Amino acid sequence: MERFGFTIRIAQGRCWGVLIGWVLGGLGTAFAFAQQAPPTPTEAQTPPRTLEDLLQADEGKPTPAQRQPVPDPADVQKTTKILQEVYKDDIAAAKTPEKKRALAGRFLADALEAQVPAEQFALLQAARQWAVQAGDVSFAIRCADALAERFQVDLLSIKAEVLEALSKTGTGVSPVELAEATEPLVLQAAEQERYDMAVRLSRLALQAARRTKNADLIKRLTAQNKQVEQAAKAFQKIQAALETLRQNPQDAEAHLLVGRYLCFEKGRWDEGLRHLAQCSDESLRRLANDDLAQPTESAKQITLAEAWWQRSQQEKDSPAQAAMQGRSAYWYQKALPNLTGLDKIKAERRIQEAADSGGKPTPAQSPPRHYLDPQNRKNVNIFWWSGEWKGDGSKFLQIESIATGGYRLTSQPNSGWLVFIFPRVPVNAYKMRMTFTVEKERCDVNVC
Repeated sequence: MERFGFTIRIAQGRCWGVLIGWVLGGLGTAFAFAQQAPPTPTEAQTPPRTLEDLLQADEGKPTPAQRQPVPDPADVQKTTKILQEVYKDDIAAAKTPEKKRALAGRFLADALEAQVPAEQFALLQAARQWAVQAGDVSFAIRCADALAERFQVDLLSIKAEVLEALSKTGTGVSPVELAEATEPLVLQAAEQERYDMAVRLSRLALQAARRTKNADLIKRLTAQNKQVEQAAKAFQKIQAALETLRQNPQDAEAHLLVGRYLCFEKGRWDEGLRHLAQCSDESLRRLANDDLAQPTESAKQITLAEAWWQRSQQEKDSPAQAAMQGRSAYWYQKALPNLTGLDKIKAERRIQEAADSGGKPTPAQSPPRHYLDPQNRKNVNIFWWSGEWKGDGSKFLQIESIATGGYRLTSQPNSGWLVFIFPRVPVNAYKMRMTFTVEKERCDVNVC
């Protein structure tokens, strides 16, 4: 097996473009990052920037404690007026979506260079606003991410504002991108129990989906909207029950509503069990008290696991039944290391059955990877795409952060040519370096 290594630098041009050809489809990886051109003797030495600023990677983001407070509104307003004066000609010329998008890119690039918080905040706001006016969903979302990475703002609210503004922009906005960008935010809002926002966004996503005529997308978002509407109504009842408990802490029916909600819908067992232990349902009250005792002997753990399983068989609500079976699996797993023979076989079977029913607690999800999708143009603003890639139908080109800086682009292309071109942002004195490692046969590279 032969291996070839290349390093290409690009220092000029309005766009970065790479034309890559693989013969016989060997495995290829590319490392790409943008860095500042060497400063002249009069320029201050500054650390190189990577594509992390442009792709808004989830890995390595500043923690909330590291983010700056939102600058004083008066300072931001003053800076915005100066910004409008400085960019007056560019703003006046931004009449088409392409020019609006370019102006948004310039604001974003300048924001990443700004040192004064009020300036950076105002520039990021301007970048987001012009990306919205351009109808570019992915770029507007990236600008919102950039703002939240640097300042202590409510990202979910900002993204909701962006998507709602995009939905009113009209022509130029891709309904597919709008629907798909809104869908995960609905789940985030619901998870945070911000149901007013969740309902509003789910309706927005469904309206966008209906404009696509995509039957699968419409079906999925119709189901999501129905679930969110129902959850919002249920949450209103929970709020009423909590208010009842504030007035009367011994109200058994209110404890039942709150306990079921916390345990079976939110998976917050530590909180929910304390309510179920005081509820009006005798079987759940007994189970909750046994569970809160946290048995350590395997025999008692098996007894509790079986009790939760038997109670699940009496439950008519499917999500609650799955949650009870998940709790049963939790206690079977606790006991499993000390089990042998038929007891072990039964425990393993119960754990598997709980997993099949959706009752097994799902592991924490890993941070989402950024990827280029030539059909939806996600994460990177693609001007033009040609060529074929092997993949799972959605992730054609994987992009992963690497420890030394920059990103790793990994793919398995078919034989033939691949072309991808993306904008040169930031626009001033930057260059791009791409290093290719190709296994098997040869790789022809044409950079322009």
